Amino acid sequence: MSAFEELGVMPELCKAVEELGWTLPSPVQAEAIPLILGGGDVMAAAETGSGKTGAFAIPVLQIVHEALRQRVRSGTAASISSRGGGGGGGGANATVDWVLNIEDRDLNVALSPDGCTAQSRSEKSWGGVRATGGVFASCGDKVYYEVTVNDEGLSRVGWSCPTASRDLGTDRLGFGFGGTGKKSHQRQFDAYAEPFGQGDVIGCMLDCTAGGSVSFCKNGRQLGEAFKLPPHLQSQVLHPAICLKNAEVTVNFGTKPFAFPPPSGFVALTKAPAAKVAASYGSGAAGGGTTGHSPSAAAGRKPVCIILEPAKDLAEQTSNCFNDYGKHLNNPALRTGLFVGGIDIAPQIRLLRDGVDIVVGTPGRVIDFVESGKIPLEEVRFYVLDEADRLIADNPDVIVKIYNRLPKAGTGVNRLQVLLFSATLHNPEVKDMAARICVNPILVDLKGKDAVPETVDHVLVRVSPVEDRSWLQSKPEVFTDGCHALDRIGPESASAPECLSEATKRLKQRLLQRIINTFNMEQCLIFCRTNYDCDNLEKFLNNLGGGGGGGGFRGKKESGKENPYSCVVLAGARRCVVWAG
Repeated sequence: MSAFEELGVMPELCKAVEELGWTLPSPVQAEAIPLILGGGDVMAAAETGSGKTGAFAIPVLQIVHEALRQRVRSGTAASISSRGGGGGGGGANATVDWVLNIEDRDLNVALSPDGCTAQSRSEKSWGGVRATGGVFASCGDKVYYEVTVNDEGLSRVGWSCPTASRDLGTDRLGFGFGGTGKKSHQRQFDAYAEPFGQGDVIGCMLDCTAGGSVSFCKNGRQLGEAFKLPPHLQSQVLHPAICLKNAEVTVNFGTKPFAFPPPSGFVALTKAPAAKVAASYGSGAAGGGTTGHSPSAAAGRKPVCIILEPAKDLAEQTSNCFNDYGKHLNNPALRTGLFVGGIDIAPQIRLLRDGVDIVVGTPGRVIDFVESGKIPLEEVRFYVLDEADRLIADNPDVIVKIYNRLPKAGTGVNRLQVLLFSATLHNPEVKDMAARICVNPILVDLKGKDAVPETVDHVLVRVSPVEDRSWLQSKPEVFTDGCHALDRIGPESASAPECLSEATKRLKQRLLQRIINTFNMEQCLIFCRTNYDCDNLEKFLNNLGGGGGGGGFRGKKESGKENPYSCVVLAGARRCVVWAG
């Protein structure tokens, strides 16, 4: 068994890394791979060139491949199994429990035990929640649900894709109608109808026939068409969605009689044909994710992993690594897509249409594809930030925006895993971001540990002026900071703290000379705590050659004349002189 197999890596991946010349995992790989395979969020820091890409690429490839193989074996192209649901006024649709989804809500939104009432008491921020199910925008039916406003807070109701922002109507994937009487889409708030408030009942209608549209009614009175569905949403799933600020509402998807009958041609969501309905994360979909099918649903594979890189060249390197590591994975073979700016966008769009399993890209291009619906996120199980410190410094809003759209309702092996790989974990911005997007992350911090090659030895030399009294000698002359110039230094006061302090400073320079001689050092680097210490050590070493301080390095070695202890100080307090020959 190879060292990688002992970490739990499958044979096909072990074969690939062995062909690359890897016989042993690097320290970061040895620690991170088992943790990622175990299903947890991981934050890892290690030096450049330490094998960080392999540390997340190998376990991600393994889990993604296993998920695809399981999908093929279980035939997940079939619709989800029935869970029952839809009492009262519903009944034709038995694939979804039509309630508000506790797994698809902002933390400041509270739901009633029956999942039909939502409340947010935040006066400063909006809180959103979507329903446990939705309908395909191309299904050819007309569906309806009701929202009753229970108090005078602010509310916004409507429809959105499962990957849209929960702040309804602020992106390209959602449509809202607010209590101020305005409609909203892509953060554009336009006058639409009269305001609504406490006691009002708002009907939300989705017309999924040719062209598609969104409209609303108030207390049974139709307010007219609010939005035409744009082309990029006509093949998507749209869920009932609400957004609240210090407000409470109750929804009715048709599980009980409506306060006002739906407009002519519209039916309750609970009566929509099962084949045209999709269940979202947390609502009973096997394996998590939005499932269900319509004749127009895209046949391409959907990404299971999103990897962000701060620059185009890094994204290309990571994409190449995934292709190299996964070259022996078959039945099915994995598809890795590179999505970066600065190159023709058309091949990237075609690649997404064909379907990819792993998305590697830069933040700008990835968020553009996400917001346009070209990168579906409902099956994503990995969110990886490589070089996280740079990503967070330059694109914090994009990172959070993508994270907010990712499904988070899976459990066990189906839960979303967030992986942060960084040069350092001690940056405050990295810590703050981890607190927002990670769940109890496990830290792998190798940046602060000594990573010493086997060819390097560490030796600790103890400086004890009590045991070694050579500091009393007058030759060779030593140079200290003069802190004890007025104290009595000598054999008669050798036990005094002031004398021991000065003696230690004198002895360190003499011990350094002995170390240089013992190991016959021709070259070495010596680090001092202060510029002043550098100056004193320079005097000491140059004086050892009898040069009286003038035997420093002269730019070339003169046989028989060069001081063997000659040195040069590289410090911030020294002027930089450039010689031109």
